[in-house]
Amino acid sequence: MKNKNFTPVEQSFLNDLSKNSKTNIPYIAVDNFPNLGMLTALRFLEWAAENPNGVISLPTGKTPEYFIYWTKHILENWEKENIIELRKKHHL
Repeated sequence: MKNKNFTPVEQSFLNDLSKNSKTNIPYIAVDNFPNLGMLTALRFLEWAAENPNGVISLPTGKTPEYFIYWTKHILENWEKENIIELRKKHHL
């Protein structure tokens, strides 16, 4: 489901469940909280690059924990091979 509503990062997370959706509202399904945190972190970094003066607000819970972990990990290791591969895989 290559959909104009999804960004390049979001499209990289589309899986079979998401692609075969017959709902009116597009969605992305992930298997667990760590993957949701990674998707959120990558999407945030994609958004931040386009909106350098933007402001975000985070809720509490498991998703923000993984979002914070992944955002910090990606930024601190930006030039390391495994993060370069992760960024390429997810079009960031």
